[in-house]
Amino acid sequence: MANQANGVKIQNLRQVTRGLKAIGSPAAEIRAAGKEAGFIVASEAKGLAPVRTGRLRDSIKVSALGSGAVRVQAGNNRTVPYANPIHWGWFYDKRNFVRKNIKPNPFFAKAIKIKRDDVFKKYFEEMEKLINKYTTKGE
Repeated sequence: MANQANGVKIQNLRQVTRGLKAIGSPAAEIRAAGKEAGFIVASEAKGLAPVRTGRLRDSIKVSALGSGAVRVQAGNNRTVPYANPIHWGWFYDKRNFVRKNIKPNPFFAKAIKIKRDDVFKKYFEEMEKLINKYTTKGE
């Protein structure tokens, strides 16, 4: 984080979270603010995910890590182990005896492409709310 005459220049997520913590913002509020942006991608991905049983669509979740990073993911190894092959595909490979032939359906990549600007806008709005909440205008 580098001080400038007209404000603060943030270069990466670690600096954002460090700066917010320095002004008194609790980690839980930082994570919640990031999750708000993640929900935009998750809702779009749920609409684009292929549905047979609905388990893949219902497994799409948003979580925030302690570092402030936000993760939107689908599936897990137990109940929905096929999330990655559905998204990225699984091609027939005669040499390695892989006999699956699943065409990729990159619903997450599509969701991010569609909602990218909305995610940035929401994330910056939430960060600005936190900055305004924990600083005074006169400084």
